[in-house]
Amino acid sequence: MAQLTAEDRAFLTAQLNKSRDIVLKEIAGLRPDQWAFRPDEETWSIGECADHILTVERRLFSLVSKAMQSAPADPARAVEVQHKTSKMLHAVPAREVRVKVPPGVVNHSHSASPEEFIGPFEQQRAVVLKYVADTQDPLHDRVSPHMVFNDLDGCQWLLMIALHSQRHADQMAEVKRHAAYPK
Repeated sequence: MAQLTAEDRAFLTAQLNKSRDIVLKEIAGLRPDQWAFRPDEETWSIGECADHILTVERRLFSLVSKAMQSAPADPARAVEVQHKTSKMLHAVPAREVRVKVPPGVVNHSHSASPEEFIGPFEQQRAVVLKYVADTQDPLHDRVSPHMVFNDLDGCQWLLMIALHSQRHADQMAEVKRHAAYPK
């Protein structure tokens, strides 16, 4: 079970496409004042959420496709993480618990508008989708620690890309519901 199965590929592809579409829907037609609006000093703007999505997606994809694949296989440890997928599907998009950005994760993208964000985001997501479709990497045998879920295998890390995007798209929707959000 080290490599992605056809079911894994279909599931990841669906999750990645769904979260991409949600993000693009949330930013569609935003004006610069809406893109940059911050409800308070602690809450990111929609633009900052978008830039964070892209920064983290690039980092996670690099982790899965490069760093994890150069590490030795650990099938015993990998078996222990398989039960976490269903928990991730609920917990990551849920916004009941705030999670602080880990030290060292700084947005590398600073998009001035949704239009400036869309191209790089769609390009990066296409790279991830192609990897999911084509990879022969033994993703289920490679495990890397996560700050909340502890160990995750490579397939779960790819799922994290989609769920993380969905989480921050929901955060964008929250910003839009703020009383002071520009209409």
